[in-house]
Amino acid sequence: MVQPVPESHSKTFTQRFTCLIGLVVIMWVVHVFNLISADWLYRFGLVPREIAGLDGLLGAPFLHANFQHLASNTLGLTALGGLVSLQGNRTFVRVTLVIAFVGGLATWLLAQYAIHIGAS
Repeated sequence: MVQPVPESHSKTFTQRFTCLIGLVVIMWVVHVFNLISADWLYRFGLVPREIAGLDGLLGAPFLHANFQHLASNTLGLTALGGLVSLQGNRTFVRVTLVIAFVGGLATWLLAQYAIHIGAS
């Protein structure tokens, strides 16, 4: 009996890592824009236990304090996200959204009162 090749096995290297590469590029572009705008985007960070701070669930993963912070998050995201990307873009997107939501919600519920930023 012949079994079909799973989607993740038939993709090229570039196709498997498109979403990961795109996410990393967006993070770096947002950081450069934030520097140019004198940190204007920090207002989209996550603020614990404030309803208005829930916007940070979407914004915080893309914001970083400095290039070292961004580079550290890029390294971790690339290494771990690369492993997930081997299963395909759909899996990468699902896993990334779940991790970002659960991590952001835990930060919103448990963290000290401050503006929280970063993908870590």
